[in-house]
Amino acid sequence: MSHVLKTALLFAVAVVLSAPVPAEETASRDMHLGLSECIEIALGNNTAITQSRFSREIAVAQIDARRNAFLPSLSSNYSISRSVTGPREGAIFDQTTQTIVTTLGEDRVGGSQSVGSSLSITIFNAARLANLAASKKNARAAEMDLSGSRHQTVFQVKQRYFILLQRLEQLELAKEQVSVSEESLRREKTMYEIGSRTIADVLSAESQLATDRVALIARENDVAIARSQLAFSLGLSPEVNITPTEKTFSIAPPPITYRESLERALEGHPEILAQRHRMLASRDQLRATKYSVRFPSITGNARYGWQLNRGESFSGVEDLFVKNYSYSAGIGVSVPIFNGLTAENDIKVQKLEYLRNREQLDQAKRQQAMDIRLTFLNLERLRRSITANEAAVKAAEENFRLQDQRYNLGGGTFLERQLAQFQLFGARNQLVQDRFQYQIELAQLEQHVGGPLVQSDE
Repeated sequence: MSHVLKTALLFAVAVVLSAPVPAEETASRDMHLGLSECIEIALGNNTAITQSRFSREIAVAQIDARRNAFLPSLSSNYSISRSVTGPREGAIFDQTTQTIVTTLGEDRVGGSQSVGSSLSITIFNAARLANLAASKKNARAAEMDLSGSRHQTVFQVKQRYFILLQRLEQLELAKEQVSVSEESLRREKTMYEIGSRTIADVLSAESQLATDRVALIARENDVAIARSQLAFSLGLSPEVNITPTEKTFSIAPPPITYRESLERALEGHPEILAQRHRMLASRDQLRATKYSVRFPSITGNARYGWQLNRGESFSGVEDLFVKNYSYSAGIGVSVPIFNGLTAENDIKVQKLEYLRNREQLDQAKRQQAMDIRLTFLNLERLRRSITANEAAVKAAEENFRLQDQRYNLGGGTFLERQLAQFQLFGARNQLVQDRFQYQIELAQLEQHVGGPLVQSDE
């Protein structure tokens, strides 16, 4: 099966499993996945990536909006009006009666029709140019945020995959510990029946078994929680049961030095790049604010109009260019002079915004340096701890074997045997925890660096 077909199949299964189903059907919702398969599903389903993708598209749309502000605007209009003026009172001299007679005139009716169009275009506007540059940088910042979401998702999947493996191994240890305690209880009861043990030994064995069973219940719950958290990171229903198919990972040193990690992080980490683009965008917005109050803006406009009064006839389209028309064209220059100190306050606010973004960029760099430093220290601590715990497990196994033999021969106490058993399983649990925590720290280092620790030649 090709890689593309396999990936498509995984996505199809993920979509089906993420759909809600009745509770009685959840038992069959099992997936057996390797780490790389989990990452592929998460990159296609994780909601944080989807939200970052929408944010990037919004930022790109804002570039188009800023660019479109330079396009010409064209509008047309049509209007029709009718007016009626009532008669006015007047006086006339009646020749017959030789007197002045008061009289009313007739209503006066008027009206007109008009049609026109206008064109306006921005010739020069420094503030809009600066805002366009700022929107482009914001779009690049959104692109880096999307890349950062992908890296964070990959780390989260690896972290929860390794936690699930850790919980599964600790569950097996808990089951083994319960089995050992059950065998101890059976033996104590047998020895008590023949008079070789006291009732206190039997009660101690029962208490130990009960304690181990409680621990087993907690481990089973930890596994269920880890499965749900991993499924959630993959964008699936928390009810999906994921069984890891990759269970063995080597404890290898990082294939990159601290200095190399720091250089790569400071030069190409998505979070730092995004913050840098935001700082540059705020600087462009500061320039736009200054330009809007210190530079003139130039616009060009043209207008054509045609009017037909009441009583005039419209002979056809040719009349629009023969009579009753008007047109104009011009260039307008707008020069800001004073707007009540609002501009100065806007410049101050925007400058503070730029300074804040610059400080946030410096802080992001310092934070990355600190995180990488701590990760390397944790990796070294865990590497040495794993070596020490491996030796501790061997010693604890031998000690438990000896204490078990001594107790069976009557040379040791039940308390000494219980303590040896407790130390053995404690050492095993710690070794399992350190081994998978080492893998988590390696994944954390990848996330801090901003990509795989080993760069491909492509």
